Amino acid sequence: MNQNTLNYIIEVVKEDFRKKLITSITIPLFFIFSIWFVRILEWYFETDINYLGILPQSIKGIPGIFTSPFIHADFAHIISNSFSAFLLMTAVFYFYPRVAVKVLIGVYIITGLAVWLFGREVYHVGASGIIYGLAFFLFFSGVFRKDNKALALALLVIFFYGGLVWGIFPLVPGVSWESHFFGGVSGVMMAFVFRKVDLPPRIPPSWEIEEAEEEAQRLKSLNGFKYWQEGKGDSFNHTIQEKNTPIIFYDFKAKKPKDESEQEEK
Repeated sequence: MNQNTLNYIIEVVKEDFRKKLITSITIPLFFIFSIWFVRILEWYFETDINYLGILPQSIKGIPGIFTSPFIHADFAHIISNSFSAFLLMTAVFYFYPRVAVKVLIGVYIITGLAVWLFGREVYHVGASGIIYGLAFFLFFSGVFRKDNKALALALLVIFFYGGLVWGIFPLVPGVSWESHFFGGVSGVMMAFVFRKVDLPPRIPPSWEIEEAEEEAQRLKSLNGFKYWQEGKGDSFNHTIQEKNTPIIFYDFKAKKPKDESEQEEK
């Protein structure tokens, strides 16, 4: 691979990375802006909107299935969730763009609905259920897909968020372990459902790339010859004969019109 080709590939990869990154952070940034906007309004007006969270087995708690991720108990709560939510959401949109929206909606709805059905009868608020769902999705996508990129991403999730697993158990009072648990379950479900979507493209081995480059150079050495053009047959035959390549000649016979052939038969 020559230097010009290598530089071109690097530029293409950089441009593709920039475009994908901008696309991948759009929805995560909007989500982070939204939860902070809600929290600042709550603080500014000195009000408490925890009643908009999920209250399990209660009719008035149903809206919380949709609103609870935007509500946080205090600034410490929202700060701890913001970075993880942004990072994991961006990773899902970058590495799994075709299913990212479906995964986010699936984790969102399944987690909220499961908490409403099976959670303790207290208000559940915060985006931690979504965080657990996305983390488990990224990890189990690597397990189910078994491709190198997905596995590497899964290992990174384990390295940075391996401690999350303890959050699915009722160990800390005042923490919605149900949101963590059902978020993790929803993430595993999404990883299994979409295990065959967004698979990485096949990367050809180096020898295939080298053969393709050699073939391109050989064709270029023909000086732009177009076999269908008249008057260049001699140069082309001379070129291929040097390589001891067999030449096939075709003799085409004009077909008689249908009416003439019928008259001859008569």
